[in-house]
Amino acid sequence: MVREVVVYIHGVTPRGQYSHQWQYAALHEALRKRIGEGFPSDFCGVEWGWAAPGAPARSHQLLAGAEERLGSRAVAAVSDPGDFTLNPLRIAVNKFRGLMIYGLSDMFYYVCEDGKSAVRYAAAQAIVKYLKPMLDDPQAQISLTLLGHSAGSVVAYDLLFYLFYTERKIQNFIDVKKVKAPPSDAGTPADLTAPAKIDTLGDLQRLKAMAQLGSLRVRRLFTFGSPITPLAFRSDAVLSILARPEGGVKTNRLTAENYGLMAKPEMFPPLEGPRWLNFWDKDDPIAWPVEPLMLEAPDVVRDVYVDVSDDITNAHGEYWGNEKFQKLVAEAW
Repeated sequence: MVREVVVYIHGVTPRGQYSHQWQYAALHEALRKRIGEGFPSDFCGVEWGWAAPGAPARSHQLLAGAEERLGSRAVAAVSDPGDFTLNPLRIAVNKFRGLMIYGLSDMFYYVCEDGKSAVRYAAAQAIVKYLKPMLDDPQAQISLTLLGHSAGSVVAYDLLFYLFYTERKIQNFIDVKKVKAPPSDAGTPADLTAPAKIDTLGDLQRLKAMAQLGSLRVRRLFTFGSPITPLAFRSDAVLSILARPEGGVKTNRLTAENYGLMAKPEMFPPLEGPRWLNFWDKDDPIAWPVEPLMLEAPDVVRDVYVDVSDDITNAHGEYWGNEKFQKLVAEAW
């Protein structure tokens, strides 16, 4: 029997917020009401990048606190110089400064060596824990839907590449030596033991085996407020593809096949429409189209424009509760 699984992965944690479960639950319920039968009642919600007040924290769990403390000092320092030049663009620049330090810090952290392993492990631990009964069932068939916001979209994208690109090894995906904390809602750093790491990585490898054998498929990848396109430049291997001349013998775009977005295992019901839908708004400076990046656009990979806000300082976080966005996701699922 095919089990539909929905996973949410957030990006930056808004100032003053900790858990994202309420956002996940609200969006999930909105989608469930629109989609109806077939859409699962429960979901997996990944948490990373924050720690509850007063709780011991390490690694990725320190991100929200570090961002708040340095950000408040840095933004205040910007206002110190007495420059009275009449520059109407300065208002926009000052607004963007706050967005940059409070809204982009998750991406800066994720692309560093420490951050990518820490966040990928946090996501993997949450996902394989949720999938444990299915991983233990040799007859299990998992139809996976991922919804990733901001840096969470990049985490989802990278996870699919690990699962579906045969040559991708787990040690290249997660450097276990850099894993020092569990997910933000799964205890303190003291709870992260060597056996726990081994179990999580072992279950992640079992999930990859399911992908390779055709018992795991990607139903849909939904990304919103995503910086995947500009972050494509973080790998020499990808640069070697993107730098190829237009119209050459070899394509200068990435292929959806390596992310499981072309696979149609026979044991699953057929799907119609694009497998990856990327939602973006021009007033969200962090969001970018992905069709220019991918070879199979727009049939398999499609950009969907949605106007969630006209305020560049708020648009990035407005997708979650936007009814137009919810309607478009439900129609595509």
